[in-house]
Amino acid sequence: MTEIQLIQVGKYFHPVRGGMETHLYHLCQRFKEEYDLKVIVANTDVRTVNEVLEGVSVTRLANLGHVFSSPICPSFVYRLNGLIRGHNNLVHLHLPNPVAHLSYTIAKHHGKLIVTWHSDIVRQKFMLKLYKNKLLMLLDSADLIIATSPQYIESSPFLNCFRQKCAVVPHGVDCNHFKVNDLVKKNIQYS
Repeated sequence: MTEIQLIQVGKYFHPVRGGMETHLYHLCQRFKEEYDLKVIVANTDVRTVNEVLEGVSVTRLANLGHVFSSPICPSFVYRLNGLIRGHNNLVHLHLPNPVAHLSYTIAKHHGKLIVTWHSDIVRQKFMLKLYKNKLLMLLDSADLIIATSPQYIESSPFLNCFRQKCAVVPHGVDCNHFKVNDLVKKNIQYS
């Protein structure tokens, strides 16, 4: 393991289901042996939980509810600030996640920032009007922006402004989840 601390910041984490959550889980499984890995996310409950899940240190912050599909975690700034102070660290933000993004901005991280762009904000148009400039400032400050396809970089009104910082990393699929076991094979009738 290196001296570099990798802080993954997402909305939720496994076993919570969702695209961002599944992607974050698989990233953590891949990187847990290479970095001092920490995950900070919202909990689905009103209490904060610190746990080690399959070798990954996860902090699930107390969640008081949702506004515009974003979890409300008042301790996000404090906890994130505690993780990024005085360390040789790399922060990886998974967006959209306005609470995590604004917490990161307030914490004033001076290390490297990677952003994985999971989706444009499409439903919360009112919030986007208030939030758009902050989002563009964050993307401008990022060292690397990960998009899932070249087409997404071109079609996103956010990503195409920062093409030079974008790298394409398609989301993978763990094929082991789709293997047919012997019981299924035995019961399948072929015609």
